[in-house]
Amino acid sequence: MAEHDNSDGNDIGRHQIEDQREEIIVHIVILPPVLPLCRWYASSSAEATSTPFHGETHHMNSKIGMFPIIVLVLAIGMIGFGVYNLNKMPETKYPQFKAAFTLHNAEGSVSFSDLAGKVSIIFFGYTHCPDICPATLINFGKALKMLDEDEQKLVRAVFISLDHDRDTPEMVSKYSKYFHPDIIGLTGNEAEITAAAKAFMVPKEKNKPNAKGNYTMNHGTYLYVMRPDGKLGELASHQDPPEKIVASLRAWIKWAE
Repeated sequence: MAEHDNSDGNDIGRHQIEDQREEIIVHIVILPPVLPLCRWYASSSAEATSTPFHGETHHMNSKIGMFPIIVLVLAIGMIGFGVYNLNKMPETKYPQFKAAFTLHNAEGSVSFSDLAGKVSIIFFGYTHCPDICPATLINFGKALKMLDEDEQKLVRAVFISLDHDRDTPEMVSKYSKYFHPDIIGLTGNEAEITAAAKAFMVPKEKNKPNAKGNYTMNHGTYLYVMRPDGKLGELASHQDPPEKIVASLRAWIKWAE
């Protein structure tokens, strides 16, 4: 039995395998260079699109960086405005008038302008007053004693006698200091007293004397709490207790000097 010769078939199969191997090698050799190309395109695209984005981010960061500075400036301004408002005396609820007087005590002349920078409390009366004046001056003295030493230096208490016919400067000074050594007692002649009463809008009237020549006077009984700037801070009642008088004074002491 003759043997079949497969040499030709084997050659054909070998050539086919070699051809396939070469084709695979060609693909391996050709494909890798494409990958770096893809990477380059992706990188270039990202850079192209990211360049303006990064620029915008930098611009936004600049604005964001300025924001704390703006907030700080506004905060400082608000604090400064608040401090200014705290240091500014509030408006008074009372109608204002031009307070003025030049009167006299045992030491000499005293003008309202001499009280500038202090909190002053002023009461009008007369030394022969049988009831309201001494009672009010008692509370005057008690209120002054309730102030501490530093506060007393910033307050001026003034008693003005409207009785120019009987009360001399020496009499009023002595009478006032009976209630407290710091109370300034003042009076003057008829023209000076009339001018002072008119400036503070204090009514006054001399009643008809009795058979012995004694007389009483009708007069206003408000206590004038004057601010350091010379404006009316409060009208207190002659019936106010010392504690309330002290509160009225302390409301303005912080601005005194």
